Amino acid sequence: MKKQKNDFEICLCNSCASVFYNSPTHRISRVDPLQVIKDTCDCCRSNRGYDFRLGPNIQTRHRVIGQFVQLNIQV
Repeated sequence: MKKQKNDFEICLCNSCASVFYNSPTHRISRVDPLQVIKDTCDCCRSNRGYDFRLGPNIQTRHRVIGQFVQLNIQV
């Protein structure tokens, strides 16, 4: 997936990434499919995962209010 204007990168574990894989309003892809070192998940902060690129799904963008679903990420 090419980087689009509204895309952002986030580290997700498998369970948190599955939420976006099953969402019709978002598209998701690995930033580096060859990445082997896992980082702490930015959503749950308890599991380890890989870097993903998230963005609004082009087919459903006109039905989505706002740019993205607000994530409760505490830094």
